[in-house]
Amino acid sequence: MNYLPKNKIKRTLLIFVICCPIFCFGQKASYSPVQIREDIQYLHKYLKEKHPNLYLYATKIQVDSVFTELVESADSSMTALGIYNHITKLLGIVKDGHTLFFPSDVMLEYHNSHSMFFPFKLFFQKDRLYVELNYSSNNEIENGIEILSINGVSSAQIINFCLERMMRDGNDFNYPVWILNNYFAEYYSYFYGHPNEFFIEVKAGDRLKKTIKVDGLPKSAIREIRSKKYPDRVRVRGINQKEGDGILLNIDTLKNTAILTIRDFDSDILQEIHKQDFKKTIMAMFYQIRQSQVKNLIIDLRGNQGGNLENGIYLLSNILKDNFKVVEQFYVVKNPEAATETERNKIKRAKGKATYTTDSQAFKGDIYLLVDGGSFSNSGIVSATFRHYKRGKIIGEETGGNKNVICGWEDIITLPHSRISVHIPTRQLVIREKDKNDGHGLIPDFIVMPTINELIKGRDEVMDFTLKLIQD
Repeated sequence: MNYLPKNKIKRTLLIFVICCPIFCFGQKASYSPVQIREDIQYLHKYLKEKHPNLYLYATKIQVDSVFTELVESADSSMTALGIYNHITKLLGIVKDGHTLFFPSDVMLEYHNSHSMFFPFKLFFQKDRLYVELNYSSNNEIENGIEILSINGVSSAQIINFCLERMMRDGNDFNYPVWILNNYFAEYYSYFYGHPNEFFIEVKAGDRLKKTIKVDGLPKSAIREIRSKKYPDRVRVRGINQKEGDGILLNIDTLKNTAILTIRDFDSDILQEIHKQDFKKTIMAMFYQIRQSQVKNLIIDLRGNQGGNLENGIYLLSNILKDNFKVVEQFYVVKNPEAATETERNKIKRAKGKATYTTDSQAFKGDIYLLVDGGSFSNSGIVSATFRHYKRGKIIGEETGGNKNVICGWEDIITLPHSRISVHIPTRQLVIREKDKNDGHGLIPDFIVMPTINELIKGRDEVMDFTLKLIQD
């Protein structure tokens, strides 16, 4: 179960990038209303055939109405950027965190090599936008400063525009907010393009406002600056990842505590980037934990966007006290034209529904689980199971994915004209059938929200809170 693309571009596409004129990727190329409508109708057909959560948060009538509006309002030519902004409005009604839209592979490859990007890591806090890390060469903009607008568009407008067009489960916006906090430059380019320069209005002090011009930077330059200036401050999929740091263990015998950080459950990413095998690494680390005889274990799943279900099950077998279930039922689409999920979907026989056995040497001490908006998909499943079996305290922010029902196992389709890539989940996972779906992730026992003032100092408020909780 992979939830972010690994961007493995086919060689034929790379050849096309080299051969295609540059103007194909700018705003000069456009698509006719007929082409746009055909893309929308193609998408609608495929969603009905494959997406088991299509009517989980909206009725068939509401979804059909949105598609009708999208088709009817496509009454003039649009650029690829315009089509992307037009079609992604659909995500605000489907509300599924595994339904992903990306510009065409060819366009992404071109921009990643030739275009300029926004050179800052931003942080969204209480409806306000701050600079967390400055990757630009302009030192006027200090880390921690508030951004009021970018190129004449207010920060509130930018955030709302993006969130309305991004993946999320139900009413939980924590995952898309986390995505923007870590991949703002990427998503800004999807929605607003690739300007060469940015006019940034900032709030300096209580009242003073000023506008500062900042040049955009190519991705390669941003990557180099980030690695040099902030090598340990940003580490998520695709950013500052290195061998051996996908799963980390730190044992502090003086504090009688072990900290197990799991940044990914995805076996392919762990093998290819971190050179780690999940099961072997976890097995070795729990052996070290037993040998140390510490009484407290902190498991950090913050920013873990999910991955293979069996890896989550193996982790749980090393920490739960009794035998356990993870997923109660799987469903797939059976009747595409049916009006309700009950009529549309049928039970799918699949691994993951079994009752699993806890390891005889599973950790017996106190456990503290750290989560945030980036704890998505399989991390949400692990967290929900941890909560269900009352294994320990959960600290941090609401998890990114729904705690009761989610999707996975995506098909990737390409819209015929715009070549927009769409990830469509094909399997529904019901974690707890008897629990009411409120459209939210798991709410921690202790809600601890990072603040911009502490982030720019490099402090980890959630970890500090947890260690104090153990000490007290």
